[in-house]
Amino acid sequence: MAHIGSYVPAEAALIGPVDSIRTCMSVDESVLHGLSSFALDLQQMSQIYQGRGEKSLVVLDEFGKGTRRANGIGLLVATIESFLQDSDQCPHVILATHFHLLHDILPPSPLLSHQTFASLHHQGEMVYLYQLIEGHARGSCAGLVALSANVARDVVQRQQQVAQSADIPSLICPRPYTAALNGAK
Repeated sequence: MAHIGSYVPAEAALIGPVDSIRTCMSVDESVLHGLSSFALDLQQMSQIYQGRGEKSLVVLDEFGKGTRRANGIGLLVATIESFLQDSDQCPHVILATHFHLLHDILPPSPLLSHQTFASLHHQGEMVYLYQLIEGHARGSCAGLVALSANVARDVVQRQQQVAQSADIPSLICPRPYTAALNGAK
């Protein structure tokens, strides 16, 4: 932001030279493109790879979310590892992701820093502190966020049941009316 004259919301900042800003942001599917949002994300990532360098700033927002979870994590891990292996040409990367397992999979590297935003749970609500801190999110707060957005409590409770069992689909219990519709007794 400072490079283009924008206000930097900080008490102090050490800003190195950046020769390009490359982004991979979510794109809505469009019949005009003839591609899925995932294919468009992959095209953006391909362009990043072709033009990246040690002075590039790469911003990745939820890369890999448009496919199966395991494939998305795999693509994201492989992408970050590729950047890290080319340490002389490794760009500056800012990554936002909801793949909470990422920190357990990536190898330690002096080029890698895990950071998250501080928050508190207070009286069943999420309180955002708007502070970037070292570390990583340990899990999702989707239920609390849904409640704060006035999603019905029974929907949030069901979301939490399904989310807790999502890695083992056979443990996801169908609701009674769903089982009745499918002919189960």
